[in-house]
Amino acid sequence: MSVKKIAILFSGSGSNMEAIIRKVHGKKAGQNRIEVALLICNKKDAYGIERAKNLGFETMIIEHSKYASREAFDSELVRAIKAANIDLVVLAGFMRVLGSAKLAKGGSGDVLSGMILALLAQGYDPLLASITATLAQAKIAANYNGSAFSYTPKDMIKGIKCL
Repeated sequence: MSVKKIAILFSGSGSNMEAIIRKVHGKKAGQNRIEVALLICNKKDAYGIERAKNLGFETMIIEHSKYASREAFDSELVRAIKAANIDLVVLAGFMRVLGSAKLAKGGSGDVLSGMILALLAQGYDPLLASITATLAQAKIAANYNGSAFSYTPKDMIKGIKCL
């Protein structure tokens, strides 16, 4: 049995992060065991950091405001993710636009994977979670009226109206 390591990125209260940890950490998925190996928060005063401590997890704080550019911030995220040998990154209320080429090439997963894992944490059947997330992301992206380059989790939430 191999171990698949996930990182969870969050910005606020950490309720989604907590639900994901409780649902998947240490659990078996096929021939793999899932391990939450890294938590990253971009706000030093986010309540989710306390929530993580209560669950026995430390949080790495990488404050976006300390970086001169999005590219520099994304580079630091990639460095931390690669250093921890992460297989999948889950965005759980991470309220930053991620769009640099370095992050996309980090081998760390994507928004779709995060949506699927969030649905799994809510008790969806794995196949239904995959189908629902895929269709939701495609429909939201097709109806998104903002930048063609990227959109934030807030944009995704606004886009849910089109479903």
